Amino acid sequence: MQDVFDYIERHQDEYIRWLQALCRQPSVAAQNRGMAETAKMVEGLIREIGGHAKRIDTSGYPVVYGEFANGKKKTLSF
Repeated sequence: MQDVFDYIERHQDEYIRWLQALCRQPSVAAQNRGMAETAKMVEGLIREIGGHAKRIDTSGYPVVYGEFANGKKKTLSF
């Protein structure tokens, strides 16, 4: 676990910048405001860290699917 904590510590400033950018992005589902723009932003973040991102349009708001093919047998989904 120490390797994980060390990695997070080394990248802390980057993660804070991402979070700040997402928090600044207007996205109000009840007003259908900024939802597509925020989805596009999430796609960009996934690609920036080496993942494959796909936006899936629905009858409601878009869903962003991200995949990191690293050869591991386990999958994390959220």
